[in-house]
Amino acid sequence: MDIFYKERTLKTVHGLLIVRIAVLFGLLFVIGFTAYAQIPLSTFSYRSALPEGGQGDWDDPASWQVYDGTAWTAASLPPNRDNDVFIIKGNEIRLTGNEEVNNLYLFGAADAGKKLNLQTFDLDVYGGLHSFHVVGADYNLFDSAWLGDDWIYPEEGRIVFRGNSRIVVDRNSWSGQNLASRYTVVFYPNPDQELVVNAVFKASNFLIQSGTVRQTVNYNGSPASSTFSFTTDDVFGTEDFGEFRIAPGATLISETTREFNQILRRSDTKPASSFILEEGANLVLQGEEPIIDAVNVVLDGNVFYAADGATQGFLKASMAESQSDFLYQNLYFQGLATKVLPDELSVQGDMVYVSGGQVTGFDTELQLTGNVDQELNIPGLELSGLLLDKLSGTVNLRHRLTIFETFNQVAGTINFHDQDLTLEFGSTGIYSYSGGKWLNLGKLYYENLPLILDDSNATFPIYDTVFDAPRHLVLEGNLSGSAQAIEISYIEAPGLTYDPEFSDHGEVVVYHLNSFFELNTVGTATNEISAWILAEDLAVQDIDHLRIVGAGEQAIGDHVSASLRDGMLWAGRLFEFDEAQTSFLTIGSISELSVLPVEWLDFEAILIGDRVRLTWKSTSENLIEYTVSRSDGEKPEFFPIGTFQEERNGITITFEDRFFPIDKPFWYYQVSAMEDQSEISYSPVIRVSNPFYARQNPSIFPNPYQSGDINLQLGDMQDIRTVQVWSMKGVDYQTLFFKEEFDSPMVEMYLKELPPGTYLIQLRSLGEIHTIKWQKGSP
Repeated sequence: MDIFYKERTLKTVHGLLIVRIAVLFGLLFVIGFTAYAQIPLSTFSYRSALPEGGQGDWDDPASWQVYDGTAWTAASLPPNRDNDVFIIKGNEIRLTGNEEVNNLYLFGAADAGKKLNLQTFDLDVYGGLHSFHVVGADYNLFDSAWLGDDWIYPEEGRIVFRGNSRIVVDRNSWSGQNLASRYTVVFYPNPDQELVVNAVFKASNFLIQSGTVRQTVNYNGSPASSTFSFTTDDVFGTEDFGEFRIAPGATLISETTREFNQILRRSDTKPASSFILEEGANLVLQGEEPIIDAVNVVLDGNVFYAADGATQGFLKASMAESQSDFLYQNLYFQGLATKVLPDELSVQGDMVYVSGGQVTGFDTELQLTGNVDQELNIPGLELSGLLLDKLSGTVNLRHRLTIFETFNQVAGTINFHDQDLTLEFGSTGIYSYSGGKWLNLGKLYYENLPLILDDSNATFPIYDTVFDAPRHLVLEGNLSGSAQAIEISYIEAPGLTYDPEFSDHGEVVVYHLNSFFELNTVGTATNEISAWILAEDLAVQDIDHLRIVGAGEQAIGDHVSASLRDGMLWAGRLFEFDEAQTSFLTIGSISELSVLPVEWLDFEAILIGDRVRLTWKSTSENLIEYTVSRSDGEKPEFFPIGTFQEERNGITITFEDRFFPIDKPFWYYQVSAMEDQSEISYSPVIRVSNPFYARQNPSIFPNPYQSGDINLQLGDMQDIRTVQVWSMKGVDYQTLFFKEEFDSPMVEMYLKELPPGTYLIQLRSLGEIHTIKWQKGSP
């Protein structure tokens, strides 16, 4: 039997005495109230009129008597939605079709017997559901239920609450004590109406189809949650059972909290099977410590944390079999309580502060995943860690964000909307970047830089929205001391500045971009570090022409030759760390040849179906011989694939390549133009990505892991040199180095030995970095 009520513990003997006296008077009041809670009869009242142990049909008038104001008389019609119905002791009524009723009263005292056989039909209830007993000639409310028999059955039948706002079950006339409550409950009120559940409610399944359902904490006696529970009939097994579902547009408001029992469970020792919040449905949590016990919890709708007390924690489970890690779609915060985020919080949709108390996450690892745009709109949010792992969609950050321990960006886009990102790291803080981009960053504050800067911990993936192109910044080098910090911002401006009238180490700068990085370092380290800025979108004749320059002046430090890194073009600069004080860096060129000839300004290559189409404008009236060259893969080493002549001026020239390397992820084209057998002009190098190429990234199975073998699949990744494993709280468990052949079994064996938890596993080769999130549960 479920146990739903408990007394508060008292701290002093004096307090205990006072409370016992109060409880005594309270019990006397309740007993008196129960004894005199007579149900008024009217000419709309019906009762069953069957012999003891008899069964009748709802639509048969012979099953009923109607009250005429003084006595019960034979009914000429069955009851409808205007009538209150009493099914008395030893009588069972059966539905043979869908029916309606106002209030339904079921005899609930000893030896009640089966009361209502729904078969496969709906009984629409426009009032409430009550238990009653008979004292003399009086019909009185009864605050319990008959423990045995199928009081209401079977599970294919439904009690459907319709109509307007009201209490549908109340503690003074209902309970969850009937263990064989085998029926489905549907809440289906009119739009914008609220149905109140003010007592423990047991059934086979619950569905909120429309409107709002309010689940109360009932203070009539010992405070108790109006918990939703499920039949414990052994025909449904002895483990978890029962589904609670909230449909799109519907809302559950729950006042429950741990002190007074759960939102949902099967019994006091077993969880429900499922709690499903569908997309577009709403769950409003007003309890300070909400508890839900179900094996499967799906939160695809909107969850509101809306308590008004001092603090409010997040959903938890109280049973070992229950799901304890919750994946949220949309999260909203309102109410006066300070909202305390859990240690790990996974969100696939929006996370928005509406009103009320502060949202705190000092110990929280926030994981933003999923494939849709997300709003992160919480003023002054401070987190222990952030993991961004999105295949598509953008996270829109609307307020400054502070991180204390770990920042891990595996994939996805953040639009900062000119807000700041502060990495207020201690000595163990970890910044890790594998993929994705940043738009509209205000400023980045990065404290306690690692002693070794590289592309995994010092890549800042800025995306220039003016040029519509990536403009990543990478810092590389060694720092001699700890507690070094850097401040980075990116100032976007359209266009180029030609002839800026300055030189870089004797080389005249011909032009530079008008968008700049601004760097400010904090610390005493004098080590030299390299800065690399991505220039892949720029048309460059000779990569030696590229420079990192300042704002109308030579940049700090010395020129480093531009480099192709993983097939992408980067401009470089070398400077001492402490030299970067209000230092501006952008990309420029020292040669006119880097300013493209007119005939190449409209040069493009597009993959269309089974061919790549190259186009450019002809601007010469002379005969031009064009040679089209293509690389065989990712390295820009060119081979001629076609030669032709053209002398018409002002036309768009087209060349189609039908034999491109389908087995490569991308490749390059370049066209040369020779005029008068002497002067040669080259197009920019242009890259074409292959959407048909299915690259296999590394993965780990099973994930999540409980027991058995672990399978690390490398996919297309080769020549792995380093494997680093750390927890979501930033604890670096191990770094494995491989000088020769990579040893997968050794890594798999190591992973088996890790304690349960959530980990990031980073695989690094000479040209690639892949990060895998892996969960290890208890065996």
